Amino acid sequence: MSNLDQCPSSKKNGQPAAKARPAPDVSGATGARFWRSLDDLADTPEFRERLEREFPALASEASEETRRDFIKLMAAGLALAGVVAIPGCRRPDHKILTYAREPEDLVPGNPLYYATAMPMPGGGAQGLLARTIDGRPVKVEGNPLHPINQGRSDSIAQASVLDLYDADRSTHIRRDGAEAPGGWRGFEDFCRSHFPKFDASRGAGLFFLVEKATSPSRDAMRDRVKARWPQAQWLAYEPIDNESAIEGSHVAFGSPLRQRLTLARAKRVASVDRDFLMEPGAIAEARGFAAGRKVHTAPGHSAEAEMNRLYVIETMMSLTGGAADHRIAAKPSETTRLALALAGAVMRRLGGGVSVPAADAGAHQAWIDAAADDLVEHRGAAVLLAGASQPAGVHALFHAVNEALGAVGPIVSFVPMGEDEAQSSLASIQTLARAMESGSVDTLVVIGANPVYDAPADLDFAAKFARVPTTVHLGSHVDETGVAAKWHVNRAHYLESWGDVEALDGGISVIQPMIAPIFDGKTDVELLGAVVADDAHDGYEIVRRTWRDRLGVSAAEFDKVWRRTLHDGRLAGSAPAPSRPSVRGGAVASAASQAGSLGGDGMEAVFLPAPYVLDGRWANNGWLQETPHPVTKITWDNPALLSPATAERLRVRNGDSISVEVGGRGLDIQAWVQPGLADDVVALTLGYARKATGRVGSGVGFDTYAVRSTGAMRTAGGVQAARK
Repeated sequence: MSNLDQCPSSKKNGQPAAKARPAPDVSGATGARFWRSLDDLADTPEFRERLEREFPALASEASEETRRDFIKLMAAGLALAGVVAIPGCRRPDHKILTYAREPEDLVPGNPLYYATAMPMPGGGAQGLLARTIDGRPVKVEGNPLHPINQGRSDSIAQASVLDLYDADRSTHIRRDGAEAPGGWRGFEDFCRSHFPKFDASRGAGLFFLVEKATSPSRDAMRDRVKARWPQAQWLAYEPIDNESAIEGSHVAFGSPLRQRLTLARAKRVASVDRDFLMEPGAIAEARGFAAGRKVHTAPGHSAEAEMNRLYVIETMMSLTGGAADHRIAAKPSETTRLALALAGAVMRRLGGGVSVPAADAGAHQAWIDAAADDLVEHRGAAVLLAGASQPAGVHALFHAVNEALGAVGPIVSFVPMGEDEAQSSLASIQTLARAMESGSVDTLVVIGANPVYDAPADLDFAAKFARVPTTVHLGSHVDETGVAAKWHVNRAHYLESWGDVEALDGGISVIQPMIAPIFDGKTDVELLGAVVADDAHDGYEIVRRTWRDRLGVSAAEFDKVWRRTLHDGRLAGSAPAPSRPSVRGGAVASAASQAGSLGGDGMEAVFLPAPYVLDGRWANNGWLQETPHPVTKITWDNPALLSPATAERLRVRNGDSISVEVGGRGLDIQAWVQPGLADDVVALTLGYARKATGRVGSGVGFDTYAVRSTGAMRTAGGVQAARK
């Protein structure tokens, strides 16, 4: 049963209520009575009422509407998968074929499998096999030939099929809130008449705000845009980004690098506020850590091999923290001090290296010393990991510590980041907001992003966006930004698109469609092609051109490589050799000395991505809404989380309404008591209370973006919380 079966929610909670059954009167041989819970033992009238009803008392009143809507919409979506008239049955090495030319290997009702890839938020990809029946995708699994997945997939990939058949997807191009005359042809006519005016100014006044992606073809289209309009602004933006990791690698190595982990080789892991078992696309990390968790018997020896050990310092109880052998729950400001203390203790034991600023571990000094001893003892098989809440100085310092521990090479390696991936999302959204405020933005093209909903509250982005003369939005739904834009173009799903994507290890894959776009949606590269007046007319031509230019081989050789890549799901040999860059000690020491903390004795806040709906982009996916939070077990909601001690001090119980003030901005939200959370902290989950997304996700939960500002993107101090 979901925790919030007992918690009234915001406008629409809608979490499913598991059917409650009376506890059986079970007696053992001794005649002893067994109870399923303390409530069962107390046998209160309230408990009996809950057992006697088909649904728990509060949940039935609070949640039936949304859940019933979800079930109806899910049924409609799955029906769409089976009966919609889509001429789409295809072989993996050709473009979409209609049933007028039925493929010879098609047997009605028998499944066929095709390799493709799913782009992940912020970059990276999962390699997948799509199962199709009569030309329609119905299931995805991990591609065994892809080194990231190795035959596995996560919940987000599994639920992505429902997004394809979402009845609330954007179905047509809109102009000024109504269906645009002429559809895509009408939009192309607009592009041909509007964008040439920027040729004279070399693109001054033209802005692009794009979600981060690691796509060679989109990068190629970006370069075409910048070649035609050098003064145009291309800004990459993710509402939940790891800014500190990007800057930390730049400080440590002189250029932004993407970290690759091989945790199967790690005997000791210390993680500071990094939930590496749950972060998006963490399949390889979870698999590697689990492999080190297994106890094997060494050949020729009766003694069992040593299991790995995990040390965790974190604020919110996470899946990684739950797996820890030794864990400290600490406020955000304290996690930074403890991270510096741990790094300093390791460096002192290793003798020399980067100078680490002194940090007081306080009551946790014995824990820090024991962890440092253990890490140093396992030099060459020990690694330190820092999470997104830690400042760039801590990330840079951990790179230096890992180098000193001998982790770089066997456990940690690096791959260069692409241009878009390396951009600061915060700097991008601030740059755009300032330009809109000054009136220097004539035309803004938004690709995939939804800044009207998720931009920092202090930017007043929606009001500034409304003053831009021409706005174009590409999105899968008519979301908050799509509603506000002058033009909205419906976006194609990855299972109906031609594209490409680079995985976190640098290897690239072709994204190939299983069916023709259901609603004639367009991809990123197709929209950019219309804007820049490209001579390639669709995604298939753009991707093949990009790959021909990249490979530089003959036409016959290219076709051979192309077909093999479509079959395997990945270009063989495309992943670059992992690098082992040297740490710049002086820069790291300077950054570590500036790694300040929030300080103070007051309450602090931490902003967390939702485990499944993430930043809100999958809020309309009922399967992901139904999936319980891995720690709280809450579904369909995002209450403020408080530790038991903090809740007792505030005289708050589960479901009570509280007011939270962060940086002068207030939010009324309901509370939930969560053991394992650090005291004097309120944990706020992002991605809910969508105003425009679809009938499943709209209005569910609380809008915590309302109290998130540019100065407090991950953590905030000086927080006030009180019971309403």
